Amino acid sequence: MRVADLQDLAQGIAEEAGYGAYYWPTGFGHGIGTNVAELPSLHWKRETVLQPGHVFALEPMIVIQGLGCGVMEDQILVADTGARSLTPARKKTW
Repeated sequence: MRVADLQDLAQGIAEEAGYGAYYWPTGFGHGIGTNVAELPSLHWKRETVLQPGHVFALEPMIVIQGLGCGVMEDQILVADTGARSLTPARKKTW
């Protein structure tokens, strides 16, 4: 999957939940490794294709000016069989 496609998917989820106008699209995560600027790059509309072995923090954000923001972060591993969350915490969404 391309990073741009993953961003479009996240935008669609926000829209279905009624928060599409508040979805913060410019950056929704970052690679995890030994450097601050680790691959894969999850910048806006990046054409990078996610590959097995990529590990990244996925952190889509809803921002409502004058109120605040909400973000949920998951650590994701891309494997040969697909992606899986490395975050053991249970999630409760509303």
